[in-house]
Amino acid sequence: TIGYRHMCRFMANRVHEELSRMGYSWHWRLDDDSLLTSDIGYDVFRMMKQNNKVYGFVNTVMDGPSCVKGLWENADKFLSANAQKFNISRSFYDGWPRGQVFYNNFEISHASVWTSQIYQSYFEQVDRAGGIYYTRWGDAAIKSIGIALSVEESKVHRFSDIGYTHAPFVKQIATGLPAAHAQPFEKNKHQLDALNISVNETFNASTSISTASTFAPDSNTVIPGAIYVLSRPYRANSLKRMLVSLEKFFCKRYNYPIVIFTEEDLPVSVQQNIVTSMSVQVRFKRIQFAVPVFLNKSRI
Repeated sequence: TIGYRHMCRFMANRVHEELSRMGYSWHWRLDDDSLLTSDIGYDVFRMMKQNNKVYGFVNTVMDGPSCVKGLWENADKFLSANAQKFNISRSFYDGWPRGQVFYNNFEISHASVWTSQIYQSYFEQVDRAGGIYYTRWGDAAIKSIGIALSVEESKVHRFSDIGYTHAPFVKQIATGLPAAHAQPFEKNKHQLDALNISVNETFNASTSISTASTFAPDSNTVIPGAIYVLSRPYRANSLKRMLVSLEKFFCKRYNYPIVIFTEEDLPVSVQQNIVTSMSVQVRFKRIQFAVPVFLNKSRI
């Protein structure tokens, strides 16, 4: 649908611009049908910051061939034209299997990933190619390529220890400790058993001291982070279930605001119910979508 394509374009770039303007440097995305399933006993933003990570994920999946048609070829052209200009290392991009994407309904990132010259130039080329609207290039694929082009692999973290469910591809049971120094990918070309319903077998249940995350005693330092979600009025019940899990397993312990983006305002009663059910600040922000003026609308 056109609404889905609007969402993909928004999530691929503009959402990070909006959050940055609101004063947030760390962005944790959840979808309105995401569910946390067990306590998160540490501050995920602080862990990322202190361990020099800029992108965190739970799992990867293979996107449908029709949804990425021409996207990797577009990225190849970008790399050929800009590798020297931006001093891009090819190793991460060349080793990433084509069609594999970060399943980014759970995604924690630093704003610098998306505001970098490399990502902004790459996204502008993707946007002007029109594939988001003509072919249905998704934000997961667009961002996965962007990360492989612009982020050092050592700055990517896999949250294998967090209990998380997002049907139909992820049902992860919390195991072990946050392992910031562990390799985020298996040795075989970054494969993570894409489309596997469980992602628990990749890491052992216990994490060694040598791979455990670093937590320096700077608890008084404020981390400018926010949790965000894009939702719609008809998905209010799903949104509230997600927020209940977030409150129960994270927000009651760590005071980070939640930003709810909507194209249509949620009913006042729903907003009031959400605000009273959460122990942290909740901000509602209405956004407007439009097809870019440089695209041929007759092709959509």
